[in-house]
Amino acid sequence: MVVVNDVNFGEDKVVPQSGTVTSYGTFSIEESGAWSYTLDTANTEVSTLEVGESVSDVIPLESADGTPAALVIRVTALTQVAKLGTQSMGIRASFV
Repeated sequence: MVVVNDVNFGEDKVVPQSGTVTSYGTFSIEESGAWSYTLDTANTEVSTLEVGESVSDVIPLESADGTPAALVIRVTALTQVAKLGTQSMGIRASFV
C-alpha cells in the first residue's frame, strides 16, 4: 500500500496506473494506493539472475497534486532453477 500524506484536502491520493509496462514487469496502482506487480519471468535479465543477484524496477508515481515519487521494487534470485538440455552422444540405432 502506498500512502500519500498531504495537508491539502482531497490531495491525499495517488494518480492511478493500469497495466504500466516497467523494466521487469507490469504495474498497476489504484487511487487508494493499493498496487500490484507482475514480474516478467520471460525477461532474460530476470531469468538469468544467479542466486543472490538482484535488479530493481523503479516506478514513477504521482500524487493528486502532481508531487512526484518513486516506488522501488527489488527482485532478488533466491533459488536456482534447474536448466535442462539435451546432449548428443553420437549413438546410432538401427532397426530391422
